[in-house]
Order: sequence, then structure tokens, then C-alpha cells
Amino acid sequence: MPFTFKLSQRLARMRSRAVFVTLAVLAGCEKPIAVATDPGGASASQLVLSPRTVTLYPNQTVDLTAVGLTSAGDTAVVSVSWSVASGSVIDTSTSGGKHYGRYKAGTDTGTVKVVVHGHPGTTTDTSVVTVAPAPVASVTVSPSSASLFVGQTLQLGATMTDSAGNVLSGRTVTWTSSNPSVVTVNGSGLAGAVAIGSATITATSEGRTGTAVVSVSNVPVATVTVSPASASVVAGQTAQLAATTRDASGNVLTGRSIVWTSSNGSVATVSGSGLVTGVTAGSATITATSEGQSGSAAMTVTSPPPPSPATVTDLGISAVTDSSVTLSFTEVTDGTGSPASYDVRYAVGTISWGSATEVSRGTCATPVAGTAIGAKRTCTVLGLAASTTYGIQLVAFRGTLGANAVFGALSNATSGTTAAGAPAPVATVVVSPGSASVGVGGTQQFTTTLKDASGNVLTGRTVTWTSSAVSVATITGNGLVSALLAGTSTITATSEGQSGTASLTVTALPPPPGGWPNEPSGLSVWSDYGFGTAIPVTSSDVSLGDGSGWSSIYNGNGLGSIGTDLAAPASPPAVFQLKYPVGFTGGSSPSTLYHNLPNGNQVYAGFWWKPSNPWQGHASNVNKIAFLFPGNNGDMYLAMYGPPGGPYQLRVLPEFPGLPVAWYVPNVTQVAVALGQWHRIEWWVDRTAGVVRWWMDGQLIGDYSGVAFPSGGFSLFEFSSTWGGIGDSKTETDYYWFDHVHLSGH
Repeated sequence: MPFTFKLSQRLARMRSRAVFVTLAVLAGCEKPIAVATDPGGASASQLVLSPRTVTLYPNQTVDLTAVGLTSAGDTAVVSVSWSVASGSVIDTSTSGGKHYGRYKAGTDTGTVKVVVHGHPGTTTDTSVVTVAPAPVASVTVSPSSASLFVGQTLQLGATMTDSAGNVLSGRTVTWTSSNPSVVTVNGSGLAGAVAIGSATITATSEGRTGTAVVSVSNVPVATVTVSPASASVVAGQTAQLAATTRDASGNVLTGRSIVWTSSNGSVATVSGSGLVTGVTAGSATITATSEGQSGSAAMTVTSPPPPSPATVTDLGISAVTDSSVTLSFTEVTDGTGSPASYDVRYAVGTISWGSATEVSRGTCATPVAGTAIGAKRTCTVLGLAASTTYGIQLVAFRGTLGANAVFGALSNATSGTTAAGAPAPVATVVVSPGSASVGVGGTQQFTTTLKDASGNVLTGRTVTWTSSAVSVATITGNGLVSALLAGTSTITATSEGQSGTASLTVTALPPPPGGWPNEPSGLSVWSDYGFGTAIPVTSSDVSLGDGSGWSSIYNGNGLGSIGTDLAAPASPPAVFQLKYPVGFTGGSSPSTLYHNLPNGNQVYAGFWWKPSNPWQGHASNVNKIAFLFPGNNGDMYLAMYGPPGGPYQLRVLPEFPGLPVAWYVPNVTQVAVALGQWHRIEWWVDRTAGVVRWWMDGQLIGDYSGVAFPSGGFSLFEFSSTWGGIGDSKTETDYYWFDHVHLSGH
């Protein structure tokens, strides 16, 4: 018989019996939850629990029914209890011989056994409940909408719930963007704003989706700055302005649209790129606007200057005498509609404007005032020499010479030869300067101006010079005075029986401070020498033979000698003199004195040195003084550096093969070398520390560290005072003098 039919029969028989049910709600697994009894019934030999299997989601319930059966298959009265490993049995009851229990699944997933226990006896039955994860019913993205600026990010969140609204965790979420070129999103829901626009961000889990809309805009412009803030431009010319946009935090923004406007387009216009064009004289405000924010600059437009004066093209000579020439030319405009003025110059032979002489005598004396544009103009240049060819040129200008003159182009050059005539005799001799003062040991150059009875300057005449007190000062045939002793002397220049004089005062120099104040401590003295031994006149390498350790070489012409200077600062009167005569060529020294060194890593050289006044500098700007040589190739030298006419400064140059070659210029004190004066020179080199320093008259001139030196210590010090580099030659006789030298090191 089918189980259901037998069960229905047994249940029918049970309906006729009185059943007493006792309920108890207990906690814990395998403990009775409810017990039902029927004192009059037969004992149950088994329990039947239904349904036998069931599948639930977490927190869902199922109603279970338990029935006791005898061994004959009849229903039996039995007491029952329930036990579960997970979840709970609730709302237990007994009715009509059946026992009811409602099982509620917990939050854990998996298989759960619900066991019913019969009492008395040990009969049990089991229902197997499978608790499956609840499916995602909905996905919610938060926030559901957002606005970002380009470059910003936003963390989105996704919440999954089941059909009962319970929040689900541990579910896989996939994030996508409808427009990744505007908004990107990564696997954790971090959205990034890329460009202006909007995108829908979708979170998907188990086939369910939720969305958020993200809008992207630019960071707004907070300020606009125009640079320069003010500018001036000549009408017809342009000036470029620039605009910088920033956000509220001051960060520079790029790629923003900028509109340029001018407050006065009749004065200045502006292009879309900020290029301002001056139209006419006046002022205008130039404004740059971006996203409603503006910045401006003040623009001043000035009138263009009038054109330069016109050019004279027909300058010529219409007449000559033995001392003058007459010029003719057509007057031109000064550029403003008025007649120009003229600067007239002349030179013997071919004229070079920069070195030509301005006309100072006659009606052509500069400046020549204009009279009428287009008029034919003549003027005369006076004071010229007879039988001499002169080149003459002029330039038109407006304004005031030496102040605000505006020049045109040079005229054509013209030339003419004055007529022959007897040389005018010298009438006056003027000596310049009329008076001078110089210290002992110094020099002073005097010059003369010779004129005839008409005041014309005479050239090419013989001049003799004398000093009234040769013990105080001597003078050469070209007017160079050398001061010997404190006192006064009258300097006289004589030409063709006429004389002019100047007064000279020679002052005593203060005694120089003694010693070598910047010599580092701890050095061994290698030489302390006053030049008192004659220098051999020979090109051979010859020791001076005085036990000093000094030797001479390259003195075949006798240009190195022992001179006399009563004002020598350290050990007068003997000084070492190097002579650079007229015709001396660059790239060599008149003579050389040298001292061997014990391969020192440190070398200190102190000496007194005087360059003559005047001094003709070499075209290379280099006038070498002293050298240091290491044990291998190369050298380092100290030089008086400057253009041929000065001013000069002390510099040091290393010339070591394979190492940097660069001038070490004064980087502490800028002091010009005074010509014709004694200077105390100190020079210290530390090869291991990479240090080079030099002083003049106690002042630190240069101080360098990190200097690269070759291996091996310094083995030689030389006074090999080479004049410049290759080429050039002396057109005057110059001198170097040295007084006492002190060498030390270790």
C-alpha cells in the first residue's frame, strides 16, 4: 500500500483519540524543542519527517511535519524534539497526532540537517535543507549623480540587495563607463574625469545593474593676468602681450579661450593672439577675457620719430690756399622740414671719420648752422698746412652735438691739396699738462702743442726736452718724465727757439708695509732674494753664481738687467729690469730669471712689480708676468690682462694638457693695475686642494677652488714676462721692474 494511503488511515484513527500536547521552546542543537504525549496510544517505532529535502535562501522558512508510526504502520502517539546545526526551528506545535515545526534558515549557506527526535525511544528522522545564496535582485550606485572638473576623481559605491531588500555582500561587481573618453572607471569604482562632457557609470552584479551619471566640466577661470601690465609702442609698430589664466587656488590653467579687446581701437588694435599694433599717439587699455574673468594692460602709443636728416651727396672743394680749402655742397633737410646743421671733419690723406679732426677754424667750424634746404652752401676750413692733401667729409644732423643730436648718413668724401708756401715758424710752445705731481718712482708723460703766429697748429717740428733738476726727475726725448727724488723741477720743451714750460712736483711715497702678509703658515722658505747680481748677457742657461739659486737664460740681447730705483719698495736701489724696445715682437720675453722648486704641492710667490707708464698692451690683451711649471707638461701663469690701451687687471691662466684651460678672472675684488707704480703681488697655489689665490697690494683679487692640476708637484718658478701671443710689435719702449722675490712652499 502506498505510504500516503497508510499514513492517511493512521491519521484518521488518531482523530478518535484524545491527544495531550505539551510545548517547550528550547535553545541549542539536538535539544528537544517540543514534546507531545498520548497516554493511551501505542509506542511509535519510527518517525516520518516531511518534506525530506528542501532548498531555501538565507532567512527563508519552511513548514515541516513529523508523524509517529507503530511497527504495524499505524500512527502512534509520540513526544518529539527538534534539533538543527544552523538556523532555527520556530512555531512548533502538535495537532491531530502531527507535530509541526517551522524551520528558518540562517545567514550561512550550505547544507543543514533538521532532525526530529521521538520520545520515548530513539527514533529520529531528518530533513536536509540546502541554504543557497540569495540572488541579487537590485544594484544601487551611489552617488547616483555627480559633477567633476577635468582631472578630478570620485569613488563610487555599489549596494546589492535581494528581493526582500536585504543587503548582500561579497558579490562580484563589474564597472563600465558609457563614454571612457569623458569619464573612466576602474574595477573598484573609482571614476576619473578626462574631458568635458558626461558619461553613465554602470555597476553590474549577477545580471542586475545600477547606474550613476557623471558630468565633467573645466576648472573655472578665477583670474586673468596680462603681462606686461603696461607697455609703450611707437605708432606703426607692435608689442606682444600675454595672458595667464589661473583657478581660485592660483594654479595656471592652459588651453582656455581668450578674447582680446582694445578700449580705443583708433589708438591701438589687438589681435586674437594679443599682438598690439600702435595706430596713433594716445593711450588704450588692452583687455584679455576668459570665461567671464578679465585682466588688462595699459598701452601707450607714441608718435614715430621724424626721419633722420638727409644725406649730402655733392660735397666738393671749390678753392684752396696754402692754409685753407673752401667747400661747397647743397643743404639738406634735418628730417623735420628745417635745414640741417653740419659736423665737418678733415684728415691728412684719406679720411677715416672716427679718427678725423673736427674743423675748429673758419666758417666750416663745427657746428655749421643750416640756412635753407636746397641752397648751395660754401664755407672755408682754415689752419691747414701748405702742400698737403686733405680728405674732408661732413654729416648732417639736428639737435645739439654731444646731447641729443640725430645724425644722417655720412656725405661723400672729397679731397684737395693746399697750395705750396713757406713753412710758418713756431711762434708758441704750450706744454701739457701745465703742472703735475707724481710720487717717487712714478712717471709722467708731457706733450706739446706748437702754433704759428696765426694760431695754426704746427706738426712735424723738432722738440727738445729738459729738466731743471735731473736729480729730482729726468725726461726722455719724447717727454716722458721719471721721478727720482722728492722735490720740484721745471720741465721745458723747446722748438725753433721758442719754449714752453710745466712745473713738476715729486712726492715721497709712504713706506710700503713690510713682509708677506698672506703667506700661509707652515711653509718652508725656498728663496728670499733682492736683485743685486748682474745678469749675464747670454742666451745660455747660466746660474747667477751668488748662492741664491736663481739662474738666467734667453738674455742674448741684454734686455734683462739690474737697474737702479731709489724708490724701490723692498730692497733698493737694485731692481730686475725687463726692457721691451720699439720693434719688440709678441710671443717672447726680453729675458728670463728662474728658480728650481722641490716639486712642491703648495707654492707661495711674493714679489714687488711695476709696469712702466705708458704701457703698450698686446693686441691679444695678454701681458704675462710670472710662470709656475709642474714636474710634467704645461704651466700656469699670472698676467696683466686688458686691451692695448688699458685698463688692466691681474688674471691667472692654467695651461695643462688634457685639463680645462680658462681664465681665472678677479672674482673677489675688481682693482685696476696702476701703471708706473710699485705693486706687491702675492700668488698662492695648492695643487692637492685645488686652490688658486692672488693678491695685489694686500687685497685679495681672485680666489678659486676645485682647480684641476696635473700629477706631480711644481718644479720651476720663472720671471719670463712674455708680451702677448703671436704677432704685434712695440711702437714704444716699455719696461717691467721687479724688486725682491719671496718663494716658499712644501
